Order: sequence, then C-alpha cells, then structure tokens
Amino acid sequence: MEPILPGSSTTYSVLHSLPDEHLGGDTAIGEPLSPIPEGDLEADDQDDDDEEDHGHHHKHKHTHKELYESFDFNDCETMTWRKHQFRRYFQGKGKFWTASRVTTFWKWFLVILTGVLIAFTGGFVAVFTEVLMEWKFESCYKLTEEGDFAAAFFAYHFISLFLVMIAGALCWWQPPAAGSGIPEIKAFLNGVNIPNIVSGPILCAKVGNTVSFGFDTSWNIFQDLRNDYTKRDYITYGAAAGVAAAFRAPLGGILFTLEEGASFWSTNTTFRAFICAVVTQLTISLLFPDAATNSANMFALGQFDNLFDGRSNYYVYELPLFMAMGAAGGVMGAFFNHLNMKMSQYRAKHINPLKWKRYAELCAITLLMCFISFILSICWQACTPVPEPNDSTTNQEEDLLERLVRFQCSEGYYNQLASLYFTSGETAMRQLFHFREVDGIGSHTFTSGPLILFFIPYFLMASITSGVMAPAGLFVPTLLSGAAFGRLIGHWMNLAFPGRVADSGTYALIGAASILGGMARMTIAGCVICLEACGNITYLLPLMVTFATSRYSGNAINHPMYDMQIILKKMPFLEGSLHSLGLLNYYPISKFMATPVLTLNEVEKVSKVLDVLKNTNHNGFPVVNREGKLRGLILRKTLVTLLKLKAYCTPVSDSLPQPDGGVTLAQAATVFYDTIERAYPHYPDNKSIKLSEKEMNFWLDMRTHMDSAPITINENTSLRRCYNLFRTMGLRHLVVVDGDLCVAGIVTRTDLNEHVLEHMWKEEGETMIKEMAVDTLPPAVGYEPKVEERMYRRRSASVQSNNTVETVESDVDIEILMNDLEISDSPNIIIRKRLAP
Repeated sequence: MEPILPGSSTTYSVLHSLPDEHLGGDTAIGEPLSPIPEGDLEADDQDDDDEEDHGHHHKHKHTHKELYESFDFNDCETMTWRKHQFRRYFQGKGKFWTASRVTTFWKWFLVILTGVLIAFTGGFVAVFTEVLMEWKFESCYKLTEEGDFAAAFFAYHFISLFLVMIAGALCWWQPPAAGSGIPEIKAFLNGVNIPNIVSGPILCAKVGNTVSFGFDTSWNIFQDLRNDYTKRDYITYGAAAGVAAAFRAPLGGILFTLEEGASFWSTNTTFRAFICAVVTQLTISLLFPDAATNSANMFALGQFDNLFDGRSNYYVYELPLFMAMGAAGGVMGAFFNHLNMKMSQYRAKHINPLKWKRYAELCAITLLMCFISFILSICWQACTPVPEPNDSTTNQEEDLLERLVRFQCSEGYYNQLASLYFTSGETAMRQLFHFREVDGIGSHTFTSGPLILFFIPYFLMASITSGVMAPAGLFVPTLLSGAAFGRLIGHWMNLAFPGRVADSGTYALIGAASILGGMARMTIAGCVICLEACGNITYLLPLMVTFATSRYSGNAINHPMYDMQIILKKMPFLEGSLHSLGLLNYYPISKFMATPVLTLNEVEKVSKVLDVLKNTNHNGFPVVNREGKLRGLILRKTLVTLLKLKAYCTPVSDSLPQPDGGVTLAQAATVFYDTIERAYPHYPDNKSIKLSEKEMNFWLDMRTHMDSAPITINENTSLRRCYNLFRTMGLRHLVVVDGDLCVAGIVTRTDLNEHVLEHMWKEEGETMIKEMAVDTLPPAVGYEPKVEERMYRRRSASVQSNNTVETVESDVDIEILMNDLEISDSPNIIIRKRLAP
C-alpha cells in the first residue's frame, strides 16, 4: 500500500452545528414493466427502507431491493485527480516515452493480445466440439449398424446427459456462464455492472461461447487502463472478435457489436475493433491453413457456388417471395421469443430460485430432446438412395454425401430425418444449404416429411431450451431451424415451378436469415454475417430485403429476444433515445428524481460518515456547504478509502475559538489519486474500517477528494433532455438542483428506465394529464442596471510551457488573476507584465 504523506499545518474552520440532511436522493423510482413481478432497481441507487411517500408526483415507493450497480464512464474530476494528471505530464516532459505514449502502447498490445487469445479459444472450441460430437454420434452409429437399437437408444441418452451434466456443473459453479451471454454483455456495455461477467472463471465455464469474451483490464500492471470506460472498450473489441471467430466474419462481428452490443461508439473504437477482428481471423487462418485456403471450409456456412455461369442462383421476380419469407420469419421469430419469455417467467418463479431445480430441468430437457430425435428418426422407415456423384458434383457436396446417416437403412441408403438429427448443427445446415435441387439437377435429398418433422420439434425445443443452466446460445438453433423452413419452401417451389425458381439451398439460406432476423431483429450485422459466411456476394440483395422485412414484422408483435431477456432479468438498460411516451417526455425531472437525498458537508465528522456508510448502500453523496448549496459529489469508494487510511483532520489544540463556533483543524494526510484507484475494481468496504472512540470524533475533509464539477441539471429540465444527457454521457449520478443551486434530488439509471416509465404512463397517464398545468408568472419588474465599480476583462492570458503567464496590464487586475490561478502543490507561477500595444 502506498504510504500517505502528512500535510502542512494549514487550518480550516468547521462549524459544530451542521445540518444533517438536505432534500434530494440517489434513489430509484418506479415499478417494473408487467409481467416482471419485482421492482427494477439497481444497487448503486440510494433508497429508503421505509415505505413513506417521498412527495413524488406518483406514488411509487422504494420497497424492492436493488439488483445491479452502474458504471461511471466519466472521470471524477477531483483536486487529487488533477494533480495526478499534472504530475504525469511533467514527469514525461522532454521524454519520448511519455505517459500518454506508454498508455497507447499498452492499449494496442492488449487489442492484439485479445484477438490472439480469442482465436486460440475459438479454435479450441471448434476442435473439441467436433471431437465430442464425433464420439457421441459414432457410438450410436456402430450400435445401429449392428441392429442393437435399444443399446443405441440408451447410449445416445447417456452420452448426451453426461455432456450436459458437465456443462451444468460449470454453470452451477459460475451461474453467469449460463445462456448466450449476449444480453449480459449488451447491458454491460450500456453501463450496467454485472458482477463477474468477464472474469477468469466465467471464461473457463463459458468456453463454448466466444461472443462473450472480452479482456478484463483489472491488473495492477495496467494502472492507466483500470477504469470503467477502458474495460467497456475492450469488452467491445472482444465481442467483435468473438463473432469473427465463431462465424469467420470479421466485418460482421464489428457490425454486430455496433448494432446489437455497444452503446458507446467512436472512430477509435471502430479502428481498434477492426484490428482485433483482423488479428483473430489471421490467427485462425494460421492455426487452420487448410480451412483458410479451401473454399469449402473457408466460409462458416460453406461455399455457395453459382449453379449457372453468368447469373445468380435466383431470379429478380423471386425477391417479393423472399420478402414474404422474411415477414413469415419475423412472425415465427416473434412466436419464438414469446415462447421463450413464457418459459423464462415460469423458470424465474418456480425453478431458478433453487440451483438443483435448474440442474434437474437441464437434465430433463436434454432427455426429452434426445427421446424426440431418436424416436422420430427410428419411426421414419423410408430409406433414400444416396445420390451418385457426377461431373457437376463439387468436393463440398461429396464430403456432405459421406456424412449422410444410414441409421436403420442398408448400405447405399440413408435416413433423411436421422441425417438432420444425428449430426452436428454445422453439418446439418450445410446439408440443407448445398444439396442441389433445381432444374432437374440432383435429386430430392430432403423431402417434405422429414423437413416438417425436423423443423417443428427443433423450433419448439430451441425456444424453451434457451435459458437453461448451460452455456448455450441461439444463433445456431435459429439458423438451423430457419434453414429447414427455407428448404421446405424451396422444395415446394421446385416441385411446382421446376427450372423457374432458385434452388432449394438458396431458399434455405433465406429461411435461415428470416428466422434469425425475426428472433434477434438484426439488419446490417445479420446481413453481413450471412454474406461473409456464405461467400457469395450475389446474395446481398435477397438477404437485405429478408432481414428488413423480418425485423419490421417482428417488431410489430413483440420485443427482440435479447431486449426481452434484459427486461426479464431486470437490467436497467437505457436505449439510445427515449421513445415517445406522450406528455410524459415533457414533464420536469422533479417528478421522477429520487428525493430526499442524503448529503454530506465539505468537512464532516468521522462518526457521521461512518454511520452513513454502514446504514446505506449509496455510491454517491452530494457535498454541500453550510447554506445547503451544491459544492461537489463524493463517491463511496473514496470515503471508505480515506477512513481506512485514517486520512482525517484532528483539532489543533492551541488554536483560538472561531467567532462562529467553528473548530480549527490541522490539514489531513495526503492520499494520492492512484492510491485510491489501485484497488480497482475491488474497492474496500466499510466492514474493513476499524476506528477507535477517539477517532470517531475527528473530522474528514472531503474538498480535495470530491468531484468539484459534477454534472447537474435544473429541476425544471424535461425528462427527455435529462434522459439524453444521462445516456449520451454515460453517467452514474446526475444531481438535480433548484434555482438557488441547492440539491433538490438525484437521478440514476433506474429512474430513467424506459419500461418503468412506460408502465407509469399507462397506469397514471390520464391523471398526469389532468394535473399538468403551465405555471403563471407574476408581473415582470424592471430595474435600471447599476454601474459596476470594478470591471475587468480576461482577454489574452496564455500559459506557456515554462509556467509563465503573460497578461495585458490594462485588461487584467494582477492580484485577481493570481488568486484565480493559485493551485496548491503546483509549480511556482511567474507573473510577467507586458504593456498593451
């Protein structure tokens, strides 16, 4: 621990009689959007345990325990922070490796390292998954070829159960590893602090879901990078690289992060995310050189070749049909989300409270899915001859022909339904995409019956499986079910209009895009990911119209999947802008702010500060002067650190009594900015503070450690303007003041939660409209301006590198300028006079 330095003997005057509280509060207001049963509150908001009405326009009360804290993406501009920045500047002055260049070097080093690590992790996941799937299905193939279907039935169930039990055990150990991780990362990048979501154990437990990987910069060696906004940026880079590793789509990964993940974006973020995705793609190509040069393995969905030279695989007049498929996919995606929402609500009420119930549910759903797939496959008795390769058959198709599953069929035949169920999701998608069925070329590899028996059960099971106690996402299930849907439409179209429509593989791609877009409501990102994954630029227009129509039709029904999960998990997510809520948008923020606020004085008794820390969970406290006017904002971590280091002021024994009854105090020991921030993100709590009775009577000077320029708004500011300010600046606390600059309230992200506000407007909108009135002002009174006795202008002051200030003598009073520029512990400032020209 860095030692604290004793200060000088400068004295301060502190009054005995200081007010205990002032109006305002760091408290969340409102009730959650139905059907969420509990309140949508966060842990960094101040709330009162009592249920009294705090004088708000509405009658919401602070009765629920808060769930999440928030990040603060802004520096706390304290005096110690400014000194820290000055010291860093002057230490590097005249050197090549300045503090800024060192920080830039480490940033780029971590960007490259993140890309390499994600590539290695993605490669390991791909290889290990392929080995496990091959072991699982080969064990069943051998038994079915021997005719022992009973043994194959139990082996299939046992191996599947064994694998999911391991995955469930990892999620039991680290619960945040369950699910896709995209809603959590999306909320994390928005400013919601979800504990341990990017920690090392989660990385180990979530090894099958690279989209959630980001680099946590909470290491002591990266002192300058250990803050909330740097961590946010590296999670953004990691998410982009994760999609690049999973789908071999670096550009799609960047756009996915921009469209679905990141809430804060800049040109620097774009460039660094691009480099991170490029490094990931390059590393994967070096790890798997055959996949990097073989067109069949270069693309995640396989190479989509043009079946006819000189034109694309579809006709222009099919574009309206693709739009109709997109609309249908949007409706099915909305139905998918609705089923998942109902299942998630049931889990939250009956299953999630106990881990063993979640574990049992995981095992039960696994056994059910295995039972359905095995029974349906064995009941499909029709055996189809394996198509014979010809001159037009590509190496990709020949490889897929070898992967068709015989099941109960004899040599040279295959079971269409088993070829979809008893293989990996990637292989099943490629079979649906690349087996030809157009203009008499190829045979009907998959007919209507197997496609229907695969699509409906798989679609329904995928909708209820999402959310179980396993690290599983939704991209592959929705793509695979959509491919089966599109293949079915393509099969019917080729039967009805042979030679006049696109091949069934093209329809399978459009179907996959439609249901993916209907579930996630992606547009640009989904289009580019599918385009990079299929390797054929001619599909650009069909994919664009498909994703556009699927998003539009899905949004007309319900929320996107990831937004819905954010709502169900009660994360206080803030959209880019506040949607129209009628007149509620124009209400003053005084109707929604949390109040009263627990405030502290600039110099406060140690006993009171400790009492506040122990009896509240507030993370920010407005600091006021004797008149109750705002002087700054101090954070909980700062107060705890100061008390733990015993950096308080003691009364001067030989000082004379102050006329106003104050106590003269000696200056406290100096605590540097980096001493406080070294513990990031695991700051000490109030339980680590041990004080004696004598120390409880000392004083704590907060002036050098408080943010002396907190962002504030007037209590008459509209809700819409307050929302835009809070959201765009990434704030954690927003202090509300009245016309006299006294603290009137405080706003946190929970107060601005759009779903809470929407619920409030639906419940109380009519009453609020009736109560809304424009205040009438008294008659205006005019006064003649008084001539100022002393006026001056600052016109040409420039601070030079040698700390010399040049001023124009006729413009500036030198004594006033000296007082204004005085900074404690700063280098000497030389005032050089020069005559006005």
